[in-house]
Amino acid sequence: MAKRKKISSVFISLFLFVLVGCIAITLSSYNLLPGNIPTWDDILGKTEVPTAVITDGGDAVHFIDCWQGDSAVIMSDNTVTVIDAGPGKYANDVVDYLKQQNITKIDNLILTHPHEDHIGGADDVVKSFEVGKVYMKKPSKGNEPTSKTYENLLKAISAKQLKITDPAVDSTISAGNFTLKVLGPLKDYDDYNENSIIIKAEYNDISFVFTGDAEKGSEADLVKTYGNQLNADVLKVGHHGSSTSSSKSFIAKVKPSYAIISCGADNSYNHPHSEAVNTLKDTNAKIYRTDLSGNIVVKTDGKAVEILTEKK
Repeated sequence: MAKRKKISSVFISLFLFVLVGCIAITLSSYNLLPGNIPTWDDILGKTEVPTAVITDGGDAVHFIDCWQGDSAVIMSDNTVTVIDAGPGKYANDVVDYLKQQNITKIDNLILTHPHEDHIGGADDVVKSFEVGKVYMKKPSKGNEPTSKTYENLLKAISAKQLKITDPAVDSTISAGNFTLKVLGPLKDYDDYNENSIIIKAEYNDISFVFTGDAEKGSEADLVKTYGNQLNADVLKVGHHGSSTSSSKSFIAKVKPSYAIISCGADNSYNHPHSEAVNTLKDTNAKIYRTDLSGNIVVKTDGKAVEILTEKK
């Protein structure tokens, strides 16, 4: 009896060995053995995502989706003005977008303030295109930026033998059919955000206000100085929709019909903040966000505007 059990046990072991071997051979033919399992990169088809909103060459202001950063482009009458260039991590997005618009020369490069999310991609932009003029605020003594990002930008500007223009308040910059008026900063603030260059771009009946990361202190000075002259059709919302910007008094004077917020999806700052969004809604502004709409283009003929977005 014991001998029969031993034979039965050997038979079962042999059967299992052969079965496992057959399974292994079958799986190996499909490359499914552990250690040879296909990755998502192997089996997932490429997702086609548009990277630009291509326009017909008419007058337009483009707000580039560069995640948690800012970059806007004014294209008008064969001139190109770039306001900020996004963070360094997304420099290729900005450069590629400009190239997709068939841009080869930037007439005006305006860098509102020296934070990485606004100038991080600027050295790549300077290297990639012919540049006419660069506009930046000269830092006050003792408040000079010391970041590697800022150093790389200065090196790129110097390598192209360009000179930096520090724009005076109330001076103007020509941008095709647009006239860009420098509204601020109205004084020398210690904080780089507050010291952002502020631009009002006007084309006949249509106007845009670009505020960089200007916060409530700078906004209060603008309201006191310009009052209703701040009124504009489109506002590039300050500081990515942070609660430290978009004060009620400022938004009431700008009273934009359209508000563009440049921010990254699921960003760690939780931008835009509900306070800023609610203030904009109170003025009946229609809000567009790059985290939701991707690249945003505002086309205009100087009389009306049309909004185009990458993601419908």
